[in-house]
Amino acid sequence: MQSTDPRRGHRIAPYRAIAVTAVAVALTLVIVVGAQVTDWRRDLTTNVAETSPDAVDSLLRPLPVSAPLEEATALVIGAVQNLPRWALVSRTDGQDGVRLAFTRTTRLFRFVDDVTVWIDDRGDDRLIRARSASRVGSADLGQNPRNLRELFTAVRASTPVGRD
Repeated sequence: MQSTDPRRGHRIAPYRAIAVTAVAVALTLVIVVGAQVTDWRRDLTTNVAETSPDAVDSLLRPLPVSAPLEEATALVIGAVQNLPRWALVSRTDGQDGVRLAFTRTTRLFRFVDDVTVWIDDRGDDRLIRARSASRVGSADLGQNPRNLRELFTAVRASTPVGRD
């Protein structure tokens, strides 16, 4: 099928129409992906994100919880069960707390990220920490910090006991 070039009144070769469409799709994809990147220096060179007490973004800080250890663990697992493309892989109980391993699959390209959550038992309260890492590549375009934000937003929404 040939289309007409309205400026010249002659037909455009099919391969040229396909090329123009491919370039338009590629540009759209670059714009959509570029809009997701929040920190160009970090997101183009790093494929891991971790919570940190001094993180600028409060959703990337460990979350203190005053619930008992088993309740805090159930809180995290329950929050993740409501998130699309997340799956619990394993649970390890230790002397100092619980370690939960999850996977999170990206929507578009179906990349799998490994998310580890530690629920540290600190006597009177628990501290929820997390790390998200891409399985492939050397850059994540900001996906791992987004994974942690999604996780901590869901955990905070699930309980009134979290404190900042």
